[in-house]
This record gives sequence, C-alpha cells and structure tokens, in this order.
Amino acid sequence: MSEIQAGANSVFQRAIRLQREGKLDEAIALFREAIEKNPSFSWTYFLLGELLVKQDRLTEAAIAFKSAIKLNENFHSAHKSLADYCGKKIDVVERKHYDSVLKNNWYHIENLEKIIAKSGKKLEGNCFYLKGKLVKGLINKQINIYSLAKVSDKILEIGFNGGHSALIMLLSNPNAKIVAFDICSHKYVVPCFEYLLKNFSSRIELVKGDSMKSLPEYIIKFPNQKFDLLHIDGGHKAIVANTDFENCLKLSFYGSYIIWDDVRAKHLNDLWHKYISEGYVREVQGLLPTNIARHAVGQCLKPS
Repeated sequence: MSEIQAGANSVFQRAIRLQREGKLDEAIALFREAIEKNPSFSWTYFLLGELLVKQDRLTEAAIAFKSAIKLNENFHSAHKSLADYCGKKIDVVERKHYDSVLKNNWYHIENLEKIIAKSGKKLEGNCFYLKGKLVKGLINKQINIYSLAKVSDKILEIGFNGGHSALIMLLSNPNAKIVAFDICSHKYVVPCFEYLLKNFSSRIELVKGDSMKSLPEYIIKFPNQKFDLLHIDGGHKAIVANTDFENCLKLSFYGSYIIWDDVRAKHLNDLWHKYISEGYVREVQGLLPTNIARHAVGQCLKPS
C-alpha cells in the first residue's frame, strides 16, 4: 500500500468510527477528505452517499452513488441505493428547454424525413409521427424520453425504426451511447441509422435482425453488458414483447429504467401490470402523462 493510500485508509477508518457514533457531519467531511486522498476507492463514495441520504441530501447522494458505480460498474449496493433513494422520481426537463433543443436541431428531423421519403416506404408511427403526420400531442412522450436519457449513459433500444427516439436521446445526453436492435424490414432503417452514426460521433450501434434471436445472441457475446435505460418498442405481439422484456432483464442493473411502449394495446398494458404485480418493475413517478400513444416507465427490480 502506498503512502497516499495508507493516509486515505486512515481517514476512511476514522470516518467509519464517526459514522458509528452518529456524528454524520464529521463523518461526511472525512469521507470527502478520503476521496481527495484516494479518489479510486468505490466504497468511500458509497458510504458517503449513504450518509447524505440520511440527511436528505439526495442530489449529492446521487452523485456519490454514481461515482461509486463509475469505478465499479457491478457495484450492486450502489445501484440499489441510487435507485431506491434517488431514482424513483424523474426530474422532467422544462418544456421551454426541450423546445429550444428541438428547434436548434430540427434539421435532423427534416433530414430523416428526406431519407424516409427517398426509400419510398411509409413511415411507421413513432414519438413524432402517427400515420405519417407530425402530431403535436406527442410532445410529452418526447420530453419523457429526453428526461430519462439525460440521466442514462448506456441505452438499449428495441425498435430503431426511423431513429426519432434515438435522436432525442442522443441530443439529451452527450455521453449517451445507444445500442439499437431492429429487424430492418423497412428500407429506410439502415440509411437513417447511418445518418445518426455520422452526425453523432459514432455514439450509436445497430444490431440487425429479429430481437427474439439477436438479443439472446448479444447477451451471449457480451455477458457482462448492462444498460441504464432500455426502450422496448419492437414487435407488439404478446410473445415477442414478453420475450424482449425477459431478455432486457438480463441486460439491466437494479434500478435501470425501462420504457414499455404502446400500453394503449390491452395485451401490452396487461403484461406491464403483471410485471409490476410480480415485482419485476416499479413505476417511475414525475413523468408527464402520455395520452396519445401512451408508454409506461418503470425501474427494474429483478435483473437476471
């Protein structure tokens, strides 16, 4: 152990003693000092976060838990505390902010529209369009997606389609990286993906094929891969959607956000409430209502 590490460990042990004595302010100060001396020990951040939670300083606690996770991606206790204390409610971005971002980047929507038109294929519905027409009533859905992506660096999407929800997520978070799965049955899918790939510094990857096969293959190929946000909007048959959900559990942390799209369909709504009743997810609070093309959002509680 180096002299610096030994010094940090000494401060760390003093902080733990003060924590046990109930001297929270003093313990917090010492945990911060230990971090300054040795910023690469994940447990210091985690214990700091736990104390900040006790003082209801949840924003600071979230930063501490995320720092612990950054050092150790599979730190289950940090994921659980982050989700249980800080992740049950999402802070939705203001409409004014989102409108400004969208206005400044509307040319991307126009360019995707040109690509789709050139393909000669009709665009499937998404978070901007229904039956080929822009629908203003979808704005809440867009803002929810934007807000969730803002706090999620690793994102999985089933159902890339024309790339519109992926665009929102890429605009929301400059650190976000997306792995998108699509069966690619429409001619515009790959050109739209290539457009986003070119314009967003290769922050998006497309896995082609039926998600019933491609997701299990991906899990085998990358057994340690996990995502902060999983957007499930692929095949809408019950067996397909349920299989996608089960596979996504294998790619989730405790507390990963799951967007379950199109709950206006009774069988998908029934599946979602089944997942809640069986304890696989809990619904996230604070998001905007989506009365048109409704989606549900939850946190994963039983990652596989």
